[in-house]
Amino acid sequence: MELTTNLAPIIPNENIRESTTSLMSLKMKQLIFLDIETVSQYPDYKTLKKENPEMAFAWKQKFENDKYWKTENPKLTLTASYPLKAALYPEYGKIVAISVCYEKIIKDKEEIITISFANHEEKELLKQFSVYAIGIHNRKAVKMDTYLCGHNIKMFDIPYMFKRMLANDIYPPSWIYNPLAKPWDMKHLDTSLLWNAGGRWGGGDLNSMAVALGFKSPKDNAANIKGKDISTEYWKGEEDILNRITHYCEMDTEMLVKTIQKTMKLTKYEYKR
Repeated sequence: MELTTNLAPIIPNENIRESTTSLMSLKMKQLIFLDIETVSQYPDYKTLKKENPEMAFAWKQKFENDKYWKTENPKLTLTASYPLKAALYPEYGKIVAISVCYEKIIKDKEEIITISFANHEEKELLKQFSVYAIGIHNRKAVKMDTYLCGHNIKMFDIPYMFKRMLANDIYPPSWIYNPLAKPWDMKHLDTSLLWNAGGRWGGGDLNSMAVALGFKSPKDNAANIKGKDISTEYWKGEEDILNRITHYCEMDTEMLVKTIQKTMKLTKYEYKR
């Protein structure tokens, strides 16, 4: 078998036209990056059962009906399941930290700004975020199409925020989620779907994507906390826990910025004619 080697030279060409719907047609100033961190609403199942019997009964039913949990861990008990799983579900968890990154012009220079919100009182947290984020979005949306960007944002962050806002009597901004809008009209950029590239399996976690793209893992962090342990660590009640969780959240959001910046700087090639 002979390999063909007499092809025309391949050269970089920055002038190749991109579709207006292509990722590379977007600008950083059009994006608002977002990540949330969540914990269970109560420290353990015993406390849940005492303070909120209705929710405890609903959790018991969920535990009994969820076949995947039992397949994943046949020894998992009802009591152990709550602190381990509740933070993943907006019906049983709450948001304790939100980090937002966006581009801002400061003294004629483009800079990435990181703003974080953290509070033990979820309603206050969501109110602060809602007012501030709406302001950022509206100022950008007046001038250009503006996209909310996050990793697995369509499956986790957006529905979680939407449901927790409803639960706290807060009107969710329509650009976070509008049930009457067509799916393609919602301006959301999910890096998990981007990395999946239409493949059959999941897009992979942010950590794996970051390392594959040549970045240092955002999980090698100074916050001294792991994602799966956030809820457990939170309920230990340490004084600096919100700062640690917020720092963890910020590093994930800032890694999102780096991954998108890299995709916007990819080299395009063509045959030299």
